[in-house]
Amino acid sequence: MVDLRKDGSTFPVEFRSDPFTFLGRPHMLTVLHDITERVEAERQLREREEQYRSIFEATNDALGILDLEDGHIVEVNPASCDIYGYSYDELIGLPSSAVIHPEKLPGFTEIGLPLIRAGGERHVKGVNLRKDGSMFPIDLRQTVFTYQGKPHMLCVIRVITEQVQAQQLLEQRVEERTRDLSTLLEVSHNVATTLELKSLLGLILDQLKVVAEYDGATIATVDGEQLVIIDYRGTGRESMLGWRFSLKQLGLIWEKIGLREVVIVDDVYGETHLALAYQQAVGDLRNSIFAPTRAWMAVPMILKERVMGVLNFSSREPGYFTPRHAALALGIANQAAVAIENARLYAQAQELAALEERQKLARELHDSVSQALYGISLSAHSARTRL
Repeated sequence: MVDLRKDGSTFPVEFRSDPFTFLGRPHMLTVLHDITERVEAERQLREREEQYRSIFEATNDALGILDLEDGHIVEVNPASCDIYGYSYDELIGLPSSAVIHPEKLPGFTEIGLPLIRAGGERHVKGVNLRKDGSMFPIDLRQTVFTYQGKPHMLCVIRVITEQVQAQQLLEQRVEERTRDLSTLLEVSHNVATTLELKSLLGLILDQLKVVAEYDGATIATVDGEQLVIIDYRGTGRESMLGWRFSLKQLGLIWEKIGLREVVIVDDVYGETHLALAYQQAVGDLRNSIFAPTRAWMAVPMILKERVMGVLNFSSREPGYFTPRHAALALGIANQAAVAIENARLYAQAQELAALEERQKLARELHDSVSQALYGISLSAHSARTRL
């Protein structure tokens, strides 16, 4: 109750009245106790509980309180219901094992309780179960505390699906990058060990199959103002060999290649600038050997800061070629440019050596014939003299 002071202010009191006899008459003894501090402490406690309750209910992480004795859920926040797919009434009283995947969340006993001592804390990552049986990755933090006079466990569960997916994506990219580098190393080794030009061209086209499962691939080199196909893999090989394209007629495509860019046309029958440039270079698509092509990729071969040729890929599937294909093919194209140049220089060296050998044989033959004729002439002269 509340009492009044002389100044009119009020204050909370706690009183107790006991009847007794005083001077032969019945009286009442009243003991008043000012409980202002206790009331204030209770008010602050209620406020703190309300704050904790509002935080408990408003957080986006799942919060649950477990009874340590039997492992049942005694309290959850709304986020727990949303995450696990249960209603509040369904979760209360549910054993913790119903939402825990024990094989994928180490440290839990058969009833699903962590092996954690009273007063301890625990932080693990694992997998939980929704009501529909689907699994999702979690980051779990657990703390033992006293709730309603008994030891309980507070569980803070954060769904980490995005983090796990990001980690998986990173691992996938690392694996792909490792595989790509291994492919480039193998191609580099194979290409570097071949100096015969015809065999080298075929080897390069075969190695490109590792990069992308193309339907057709060509190696074209720059010859003056033209691009000449010197080897091809795909249908109609004989008709493709020796095919020439005017660099000027290639237009935008050659401009990008000149800038050392990989050109990808998702659909050569489309209306993009690159598709139109391809159509202009090739001519009537539907009535040519290029008719089956839908996606096309051109990769410049760079040698000593100049474009010496182009690797071309074609596919019957629109949008087939990706930036990953382009990056890998560009690495092979640069190695192919060096290998082709080395093969040409080797062929020239072989021709020069053969020419020098022929000239040497000619000189030796000329000298031996001259000496033979001189000997015959001298012998004839001596015979005539003796005769």
